[in-house]
Amino acid sequence: MVLEKVLVITYYWPPSGGAGVQRTLKFVKYFMNFGLLPVVLTVDPVKASYPVVDESLLSDVPKGVKVITTNSFEPLNILSSIAGKKNVPYGGFANANKESLTQKALRWIRGNFFIPDARVGWVSYAVNAAKNYKRGRNYLCVYFQSSAFLSIDRFRTSENPPQSLLDS
Repeated sequence: MVLEKVLVITYYWPPSGGAGVQRTLKFVKYFMNFGLLPVVLTVDPVKASYPVVDESLLSDVPKGVKVITTNSFEPLNILSSIAGKKNVPYGGFANANKESLTQKALRWIRGNFFIPDARVGWVSYAVNAAKNYKRGRNYLCVYFQSSAFLSIDRFRTSENPPQSLLDS
């Protein structure tokens, strides 16, 4: 059976942990059952600023799945080096009323300077890597996980853009 290729663009990929990685990981895990061959494009874990790390999820990545990693500019890593990792705000506002003054200030910085989100420093690397890898290869579609939505417009303006699947 000839498998159709799907380019999966996601920031959250093992060893990232938490809820954000689960859905995309499961899609990739079962794509082959439906005649689809996933190629995952993600951030290099050494460069990433994952709020949660779960090394055990690496064992769920199907054997033979090609994973392309990219560089990234991570503003949250800069904040973390200044204020300490525990003070850096991540997505959501759970327990926002229990934050210290430092955490409130950092949340304000994150919400007002990292527009539209803190993954903005990964977009140009992801788009360039996707375009370079796609050159000369055909894909049935490109699957964008929510953190990669920023790259859609820049990716789709390329010649012969494939169909896009958006997953939030």
